[in-house]
Amino acid sequence: MVPLTLLEQLGAPVSHMVTVRAHIGDGVYRASVYQVDLIVNNQTRLPGVDVVSDDWGDEIIIGRNVLNKLRLFLNGPDQFTNMVD
Repeated sequence: MVPLTLLEQLGAPVSHMVTVRAHIGDGVYRASVYQVDLIVNNQTRLPGVDVVSDDWGDEIIIGRNVLNKLRLFLNGPDQFTNMVD
């Protein structure tokens, strides 16, 4: 999920509409899907990633569709994540 304001600033084109379940609260709503290129940690480029617009939030929430493409080290007890080369 990416804030709609950021997608609009980037001029990202709408790809299609979907129905999504809210990650905060209950219910479902219609949202626009945008196709964007993501650059992670200034080194890894992920072209053509589908992201859902978030009309209310101001955080980027990365889903498994992105995480599965990255080599990550998760240290839950110390609460940090590191990209592995």
